[in-house]
Amino acid sequence: MLNVFIGSMEDAKHSGDGWFDSQLDPACLLTDFSKRVIREIDSSTIIDRNLIQSDVLGPIPPAYLSGGSKTLICIMYTDWVFYLTAMGRNCYPFLAEIASQKNAIVCMEDVIDLFTFADFGQIKILNDNSIVKTNMEIINKYDEIEEEEMVNDGQVSY
Repeated sequence: MLNVFIGSMEDAKHSGDGWFDSQLDPACLLTDFSKRVIREIDSSTIIDRNLIQSDVLGPIPPAYLSGGSKTLICIMYTDWVFYLTAMGRNCYPFLAEIASQKNAIVCMEDVIDLFTFADFGQIKILNDNSIVKTNMEIINKYDEIEEEEMVNDGQVSY
């Protein structure tokens, strides 16, 4: 299941770039999932864990992959939490695939219409443990949580 925290989370990572390059086991690149992600997102083919053939750039090291591919691979093979802003819309179907296999946690600082781009079935909102099943429910939950935070921060008074 996809678990979303609305707002800022202290230990969440903004992008998979540095974490992928310095912390992830390079063997993760050799999985079928990683190969599909890199093929679809980056138009590239894994040759081995240190060499990728890009349709656009030619031979490249894994460090040259897009932030979206790196973030998806990190989410799949670690328990690290990332912000959704690290991924483009073309990444969401893969995120849904990950969420169908494990409990993945991401942070959402801005409203994103996730159900438009992938079939998540349902998403758990970690702020209050509610379940959403549509974009409208995400929008309403986002507004509710943001308003509550503003009241708690003293930015709004009634």
